[in-house]
Amino acid sequence: MVRSGEGGEKRRGNTLHFRRILVVRNPASTRAAGVGRHIRALEAVARDKGIGFSAVETSPGGRQANKALIHSLGAQLGPETLLCIAAGDGTVNLFIEALLTDPALPPAARKTVVLPLWGGNANDLAHMLNGAPWRTSLQRILGQGTVVAVHPLECRLSPPDGAKQQTQQQTHLAICYASFGASAFAAHRLATPATRHHPLDVLPGGRAVKELAIVIKALMDAPQVTVHEGARTRKLYEHIFINGPRFAKVQGISLELTAPHFYHMAMRAKRVRTLFFHIWELTAPRAVRRVAAGHVTFTPTTTLWAQVDGEVFALPAGTTVDVQLSAQPVYVLASRIAAASSPRDTGDN
Repeated sequence: MVRSGEGGEKRRGNTLHFRRILVVRNPASTRAAGVGRHIRALEAVARDKGIGFSAVETSPGGRQANKALIHSLGAQLGPETLLCIAAGDGTVNLFIEALLTDPALPPAARKTVVLPLWGGNANDLAHMLNGAPWRTSLQRILGQGTVVAVHPLECRLSPPDGAKQQTQQQTHLAICYASFGASAFAAHRLATPATRHHPLDVLPGGRAVKELAIVIKALMDAPQVTVHEGARTRKLYEHIFINGPRFAKVQGISLELTAPHFYHMAMRAKRVRTLFFHIWELTAPRAVRRVAAGHVTFTPTTTLWAQVDGEVFALPAGTTVDVQLSAQPVYVLASRIAAASSPRDTGDN
């Protein structure tokens, strides 16, 4: 195994050097039943190598309860621990955000190596790091994988002027993507109970057909909003920020996960042909654009739907959104990212 992105430090390849494998499993995720074989394979590797192995389940108590869970595991975390998250992108995001931002965790915990295990719906991060689960094996990932430093998108949300004192600035980290507007509105539709459990889900390809129909309808229903962008006031359909070659199951974006910049696209029109043009544009070689000064700032004048790695929430009117690369990287185990990858330059782009 090789560590990449820490001043050129490397370790011998094809040997597992972790002292502990820690698995966190979300029993309620979309593909919870299918990740059992991955967990059994990890346990067998740990037993064969004589290293520690433990598994815990996420809490049904929501985001704060799961932040408390990762905090309780603090003594087990560090650079010699492989944290395998058998869940979807939202749960992976939750645990990575806690790793990087919880001030109560020891500094060594931030160097914990994360391996997502394709336990959810999109599994964008797992695909970007190691491909589809049916095209790879954990033995290959553990034996040949590279530990890479990846800098997430840092989305700072500042409350409106005049908000109550107890309303504090919030920071959300996005490993894969963040969006504000139409696609978040569509994700909100997809997450409703009526659409999550549908008769089409049991048919081959039925889930994909269902999701496509819901997304197209939701994108056309999504409202256009007014935002302040510096000194300008403009109409907005969506701001999209992408951090790697895959966005909400769309594969083929010309952007490496370790690139020193992110992709930003603003959509201001709402027409079917425009929507499909932007999907095409995302996967075209010319799609990658550096963002001036390394950040984007805007303030919606009405409530706006937002999503961070698939987790959806409503953004109150007047909230200032500032997006840039985080200075703090997360370390991930990847077999599809070259060992020569280096950490991002977090200065201006």
